Amino acid sequence: MRGMSAQFSNISERMGRQKIEEDKGISENIALLLDILQGVKDLVDRREKGVNKEHQQAFNKVQQLKKQKGSMAASGQNAGEVQVKIEQQESLINNIGLRNNFSVLCLHWEMKQVYTYLSHFGVIWNAFVS
Repeated sequence: MRGMSAQFSNISERMGRQKIEEDKGISENIALLLDILQGVKDLVDRREKGVNKEHQQAFNKVQQLKKQKGSMAASGQNAGEVQVKIEQQESLINNIGLRNNFSVLCLHWEMKQVYTYLSHFGVIWNAFVS
């Protein structure tokens, strides 16, 4: 009887260690998924605050310069300097457009990583259930 008690004690200890290791693995998977999702959120926030805002500001400035050019032309003034500014702003808009395309590509790859690690969520969920 005492021998069985010792064996059950050993089994209990092993199961306790195994449960701790499983919990640690689950925690690591959750932390990994959380890090990836936080990275996506940060990337989207930077994109909204940076490239999109700059693009809108540059576009608005071009619109203002075109209005100014139109009013100068109507009054008979030389609008050559304004035209140069318009061309500079349009060049800036093109540059920002390229940056925008790159940021969309980064978001695409980041989301692919999220989809890859979402499959871990099923493993995590099954570990919680069992």
